[in-house]
Amino acid sequence: MLASAAIMKCFTLTRNSFAFILIAQFITGVAFNFTYNVAPVLAAKWFRNNEASFVIGATTCTVYIGNAISYAQPLIFEKAQTEEQIKSILLKMKIGMAVLSILCMALVISFMKNRPPQPANIAEARRSEMKNSSNSLTQLFRNKNFLLAALNVFISNTASDSCNILLNQIFSKDYADATAFTTITGLVYNVSAIIGSLVLPLILDKTKRYQLLIFWTYSIAFIFSLLFMTALFFKLNYLIHLFIFLFGACLYGQSVMMFDLIIELTYPFPQGTSVGLITGLSYITNMCFVPFLSWIIEASNILYAICVFESLLLIGFLPLFFISYKLLRNEAEMNDAQTTKVECEEL
Repeated sequence: MLASAAIMKCFTLTRNSFAFILIAQFITGVAFNFTYNVAPVLAAKWFRNNEASFVIGATTCTVYIGNAISYAQPLIFEKAQTEEQIKSILLKMKIGMAVLSILCMALVISFMKNRPPQPANIAEARRSEMKNSSNSLTQLFRNKNFLLAALNVFISNTASDSCNILLNQIFSKDYADATAFTTITGLVYNVSAIIGSLVLPLILDKTKRYQLLIFWTYSIAFIFSLLFMTALFFKLNYLIHLFIFLFGACLYGQSVMMFDLIIELTYPFPQGTSVGLITGLSYITNMCFVPFLSWIIEASNILYAICVFESLLLIGFLPLFFISYKLLRNEAEMNDAQTTKVECEEL
């Protein structure tokens, strides 16, 4: 689907092809949601339990690499003076994306296997044995911990996506060289997301301190969001870059850890389905909040938008106080290991 959408975009350079662009972008969005949610399935089937969070983070950070590249793209058009030059650059970019998409598709078909020869961890081996009524969607939505974790993920995703989408609008109102400043800030923000998505899940895998790491990482992200918004309000340029870097690293890292927690809380429910549902439903909050925040920025003072943004993050604290951190997947792993140890001692 991604390859077909990339090929379709090669034919969308005329002014009357906007509808065609929307169709191609819709296909891209649908395909992206499928590929994005492969990460938890990949972690569960192919890696050990103490590597799962890092695998999810490493897979997720590829999205932020793409975001960072997209922020750098305006620099390519700086020397383009005519419409024909812009069209030529766009065509080259789209052909490059189409070739890259086809290459990735060929690599996946050639080398990716459906499952390893044997389960990579005990919890995954036991998952098929534990299939029962708990695998129904009804039971999933009755899981209080799942719903609370989902609420926090909705808010984290909405806040992080709002920054990515609205940076240009925020800076275009008050900065003479808004394009360059947006490019630098967007690159810093997405590089921070890459670092946060790799480092924090790695710590979680080593410690399994879900409650401590998730709560304090979100708290630190909230503090740095306040400092970032303060620097933004007073136009403290260098502090803007510092604080958005620290905010992004903490918030994106916390989101990856929340996905791993959701897999723990809903085990043995299929992890791709539980994470996929949350990811898909979070787009609804994005569709509502991002245009609303954009309207506030355009219609009134940036201070009102800051208050709304910080209020959203503040609400995200509430579910963290009420989640019962029952690590069901980890318990299945530990119990089976303990049973094996006892059996060996008896022999």
